[in-house]
Amino acid sequence: MTSAIEPIMNALREASVGDVSQLGEGVLVRPGGGIEAARAVEMAQKISCKLRVRGEGDMLHAPAPGALVMDLSRLERVLAIDKQSAVARVEAGCQVSALENQARRAGLTVGELLPSTLRGSVGAWLAGPTRGARAVPPGRLETAALAVEIVLPDGTRAQSRAAPRSAMGPDLDQLVVGGQGRIAVLLAAAVRLLPVGEIADSVHAFADRTAALSALAGLCRLPLPPARVRVECAANGVTVALRYGGPRAWRESAHASDWLHKLGAMPLGNAETTQAQARLAAPVPSTIDMEADWSALPALLDHGAGEADLVALHVDGAFVSLSTTESVDSIGSVAAAAGARILWPTRLAPTDFWKRWGVEGSAAFDALQLLLDPAGTLR
Repeated sequence: MTSAIEPIMNALREASVGDVSQLGEGVLVRPGGGIEAARAVEMAQKISCKLRVRGEGDMLHAPAPGALVMDLSRLERVLAIDKQSAVARVEAGCQVSALENQARRAGLTVGELLPSTLRGSVGAWLAGPTRGARAVPPGRLETAALAVEIVLPDGTRAQSRAAPRSAMGPDLDQLVVGGQGRIAVLLAAAVRLLPVGEIADSVHAFADRTAALSALAGLCRLPLPPARVRVECAANGVTVALRYGGPRAWRESAHASDWLHKLGAMPLGNAETTQAQARLAAPVPSTIDMEADWSALPALLDHGAGEADLVALHVDGAFVSLSTTESVDSIGSVAAAAGARILWPTRLAPTDFWKRWGVEGSAAFDALQLLLDPAGTLR
């Protein structure tokens, strides 16, 4: 054992934070529940250690010397699924694909998500850069999180209540959703699920990439955003396969097809349509996932393999899974120049609780404490 981290490991074991082991030059902590996780966060602040959080399916990065990795993979339960309200209560360490499997048994789904999101944890999905966002009518993004249970930097556990989006008052969820663990650690969440309905696929050909992307952006403004789109660029044109899902899938798909044909989309033969639909059923290979505006997509397709999946389509853009043989650094430069943001293989950034709260966030933390009742619930 490295002598520098031995006192840290001993202090963590004495605080009963769960399993403690050495990981590189840092420490891996695996709490068995919310109480142990809260103790681990509190200890990270007390002993001035940086903290990174991961769940089941998330990348396990070697910590910086003397830093902590809190592995929430033991907090992996789907606590309940209410079929009537379409709400799941799930722990943050649970893999999103595991939640999807259980939701499917209840006739529900988490919706169309990026491959990296499905592989990762619920905590990374909600607290990470995608913010748990899905497209909802009329062509806007909304997080799947209805309520959260969190740990604040001093070890205080707090929870929010599920409330209408129009409700007034402080919103604890907004401190966590998309916060990447900088302000609080997510322990569990109530997640809004979607009904599983019929699936309607359609395939369209465009003369060029500009016409295809302009048509997709137009669908989101109608609003008729598809649940998922496959874009395939070739020398002789662009093929776009659209998938609609839910109770109105066939109606929406028919309306979208009529509108696209008015814009000049060309029908394909039966064989070509069948092949494109089969490809839509599987994710594109060798992908880099990112968030991009419609204006950024042409440059990304140019530097990729000309093939991409789009989910969470909205009036400004979409989440994109781009097939490419180029390196992350190369695509990252193109993405930055175009105003896009790589989501994966980037993961949650390290959090330095003691510096952030001791210097930058003390006033915000004090204000937040005033909003919590003694039970840790938002007043």
